[in-house]
Parts: sequence; structure tokens; C-alpha cells
Amino acid sequence: MSNFQRARNRILYSQNKYETYTMNEHTDRIKRIGNPRGTYKK
Repeated sequence: MSNFQRARNRILYSQNKYETYTMNEHTDRIKRIGNPRGTYKK
């Protein structure tokens, strides 16, 4: 599962509602690299 880190962070964030959640702890990029969305032709 290539998207495991993002799902794990979402689950931890939803479970720890009363704790402050900082993305500074995760220095590596979790966002998947891809092309930006362009115009669609019908």
C-alpha cells in the first residue's frame, strides 16, 4: 500500500483529537508525486 503513511496520519489525527498534531514531526514528503490536473476535453 503506497498510501499507508497518509492513511496512518489521518487515523492518528482523528483518534488524538485532544492532542496537538504537528506536521513538523514528519519531515519527509508524504504527498504522492503526480502531474497537476489539467483541462479536460469532452
